[in-house]
Amino acid sequence: MDRYQGWKWYDTGLIILLLIAALYCIMVMSDYFMGVACLAVILMVMGSFTKEIYVFIADVYKKRGNFDKALELCDKVLGKDSRYVYAVIEKGSIYEEMNQADKALKTYDYASSMDKELYIPLRKKGDLYTKLNRNDEAQKAYEKANILKLKKDEERWTFRLLEKISLGKK
Repeated sequence: MDRYQGWKWYDTGLIILLLIAALYCIMVMSDYFMGVACLAVILMVMGSFTKEIYVFIADVYKKRGNFDKALELCDKVLGKDSRYVYAVIEKGSIYEEMNQADKALKTYDYASSMDKELYIPLRKKGDLYTKLNRNDEAQKAYEKANILKLKKDEERWTFRLLEKISLGKK
């Protein structure tokens, strides 16, 4: 997975823009067909972000201390897509907030095994080890995370460089 699949500010902006377009089509243009088409596009866009939305809402519940509801939402996402690593990572952070360090560490390990190139679960594992004053284990987790992050950054920069070289030849 190349990008962090979380809900971003521009996702909200996209939904708002589509809603405005739908209202414009219905009210100003009096073109109900276009309005319905815009609403269908909104539903398709929102449908493609359901996993991200549920994980975002789970994070909100976690911050409010409603851990059961947060875990329920993560499980709902994982029920639909058992390979969605960001729901597993969020589940680990919920266990961490519940002071269930062993469950959190196992969940971060599981997330790492799901996507061996993703550094986020290793970094979160390092943070948890630091909280637990297990500094040697934290250092190892951070080192692995940094190696993966550097590799990802190197791939990104190589791609951008090749892209600029190929665009420069046109």
